Amino acid sequence: MAATKYTFSVQGNFPNHKVAVDRLTAEIRGCTIVVAMAFINVAGDTCEVWFRDSLSGGDLAILNGIVESHSGTPIPSGAQPVKLEGVPTTADGRLTVRDSTANRTTNFKLRAISFYTAELTSGFHNVSPVTGQDYGDVTMSLFQADGTEITTEEEEPLAVKTILDFEPHYNYEIIGGFLDIPSDLKDGTTDQWFIAAVGVPDYPPEYFGQIDFISEVNIEAVTSARVTSDGRAVSFLPYNYGGMPHTNRLRFIIRHPAGVKKRFQLYIEHFTP
Repeated sequence: MAATKYTFSVQGNFPNHKVAVDRLTAEIRGCTIVVAMAFINVAGDTCEVWFRDSLSGGDLAILNGIVESHSGTPIPSGAQPVKLEGVPTTADGRLTVRDSTANRTTNFKLRAISFYTAELTSGFHNVSPVTGQDYGDVTMSLFQADGTEITTEEEEPLAVKTILDFEPHYNYEIIGGFLDIPSDLKDGTTDQWFIAAVGVPDYPPEYFGQIDFISEVNIEAVTSARVTSDGRAVSFLPYNYGGMPHTNRLRFIIRHPAGVKKRFQLYIEHFTP
């Protein structure tokens, strides 16, 4: 038994003047030729078909017939391209991907609220850029050291706690926020300036309330001009869930020296319907 080569011209013997080695191999191995084919080599105009032994006249006729009818088209791969329907793509068909952490809402919104500690009204700013009016969903309250709420300007010098309640009239998913702090508080040493945040403060923990979003941060110990809270994931807060009020209320608490007025700006990063 000796390996035998059969040579063909790509231009002269193949009808379409091209050879697809994978298809030609499958056609020869799938026919009735008795001798096993070894391999096929194509170089330029030469196509060599090697068998493990010489072919009989009948087998050679079969080989010639395969060559004369060979299309030269490669066999399609098993993996077919996936066509995406109903999803955003570019003009050339590439998938368009938008990063989002929201699960139930669609629009990102950054709310900014500026205010003064120990100040009931002056300097408070919570305005919609669309209407030019106050959003009407943030309330501010002051408290004395014994917990008594302050209701008049005359009592402001007794205020040691300033509270902001954020309660928009829509469902939202909060992702984080930050607080710009007065520059003169940086590197302070009084240890009397702290900020904390509590979610759904009106309900006990067993009803998914009093969520400790931000534990007390010593504002004077912050090494930059900003306190940042980045949740890296969202928390869903529905408005008046099941007819129960205050189910999306978020409370910010600033403890400070009595009566000291400092301007802060609070930012809330959240997604809205």
